[in-house]
Amino acid sequence: MIFEDTTTSFTNNFLTDIDMASLNEIPLPTNSTMSEPIQIISTQRGKRKLLLDGYIYRLDRSNDRGIEQWRCSKKSCRGRIHLHNSFLFSSTINRTNVTLVSSHSHASEPAQCEAAIVIDHIRTSAQHNQHESPKDIVHRLLRSVSNETAANLPSITAMQRSIQRRRQQQKLLDSFLLNIEHEENLTPSDIQILYRSINDNSLSYITELAHNQILVLTCENEHNYRNKLANTSVWLCTTFHEIKNDYLQCILIIQIFENNNETLLPLIYALLPSNTNVFYMKLFNELLPLQTPKYILTNFDKILIDSLKNFYHNRIILPNIKICSIFLHYELCKFIQQYKRIIHDMEYKSTKYLLALAYIPQSDIIMGFEALHDIYSSSIEGIYDKFEDLCIGRLRPNGHRSQPLFTANFWNWIDVIPQFDNLLLINTNIKQWDDMFRVSCIGLY
Repeated sequence: MIFEDTTTSFTNNFLTDIDMASLNEIPLPTNSTMSEPIQIISTQRGKRKLLLDGYIYRLDRSNDRGIEQWRCSKKSCRGRIHLHNSFLFSSTINRTNVTLVSSHSHASEPAQCEAAIVIDHIRTSAQHNQHESPKDIVHRLLRSVSNETAANLPSITAMQRSIQRRRQQQKLLDSFLLNIEHEENLTPSDIQILYRSINDNSLSYITELAHNQILVLTCENEHNYRNKLANTSVWLCTTFHEIKNDYLQCILIIQIFENNNETLLPLIYALLPSNTNVFYMKLFNELLPLQTPKYILTNFDKILIDSLKNFYHNRIILPNIKICSIFLHYELCKFIQQYKRIIHDMEYKSTKYLLALAYIPQSDIIMGFEALHDIYSSSIEGIYDKFEDLCIGRLRPNGHRSQPLFTANFWNWIDVIPQFDNLLLINTNIKQWDDMFRVSCIGLY
């Protein structure tokens, strides 16, 4: 099928109230010689793709008039179509409700469309056919595809692993929804705390805990760890979310600094079924002493920080809650590794410069961030977007910035550097201990 391209450009006027008929869109003919139906499938991330006449489209944007713009999945192609979203959830989409805005710059690829449908069927079968093994699902679907379609599919091993990941994600989602259902009417008085010594041999026999129980492991008895917390001015409260099963969703560790802040001593390990405010508040009310520390160092856990603020908000002396720079570095590196296996020198250098913003006056942070953003190329744009969302706030059209997830008073250290003579040693010790515990837990599970 050949379409005449009557629209040479498409601007942001799509989102305005301009009459869409003025764009001279071309309705797709109903007597098309192509046999492929119009289909909408899901991607691995849960987004939608539209398959039409051998082309794959992804959703670009939509306006308030109920029309969605779909663009070709190939970045270099300017193929566009419009679709009325009132038909999105129908089993069949009428071709008269699909209009062509601009034609494609490449030939159609029906084999890739068929491969996308097969992969979508694999994801669907992974959820609905739990009794069927990944190997059987893949082999059953491969028997019904052509050689051209099979050439566009991932390897058999990759498809089997995709089924396993999808089932694991569904299992975690079911567990999360179950916790939400249990926590809707849960109050701190309903939560039970089970105390155990970390050297207790009976820990190996604990196989199941209720949804309202917290398991607390202590290195010393209650009197000793309360005294140590009360007599120490700097605490370290960190959470770990890497390990999850049907019960465990979060590990909270409370540590203190000894020997002039040169040694980290873990006092409390708390295993929580959910990292929500109600569990944190119950834990703090039961475990923490009445004395307020001068500093509480933590990681990028918004719920934990908000719970600490709520716990101490009625105290005469409030603790200074700070996020260690090593956790900011960890968040940025983890973000880069989500789409790149190797962090190049330019990306590593830019990350170091972003971390340096934690040690300049707060009034100069925005100016320093904008200067760094202008210096570096667009290849590391994602790093700056992540830092902007976390610590700076996105720039609005009116020239002001939105509220970031963590304001500068949490991650900027310029006001407390004089209080820590060995800040570099403290950060190094925290990083070593955090890496050791994270690796050991992942290896254990």
